[in-house]
Amino acid sequence: MLNEISYYPLLGYPLIVYIGLLALILFIAAASVSTFLKGNIKNHFKIHRKLAGLSILFGIIHGLLALLSYL
Repeated sequence: MLNEISYYPLLGYPLIVYIGLLALILFIAAASVSTFLKGNIKNHFKIHRKLAGLSILFGIIHGLLALLSYL
């Protein structure tokens, strides 16, 4: 069942690829927030925490789908 969810095709690629790319983009965005918001440290920290939390969540979902699809 999880294999069907993980490898559900969307636009020619499996769903797990899109979740992994989204996690990677969110990790890069969380790392580069300080570059874009140099002067406003208060907003920088709030946005960084939200992006980091989302990227960890998508990274965990991506990893679990990859691991559990082989069970």
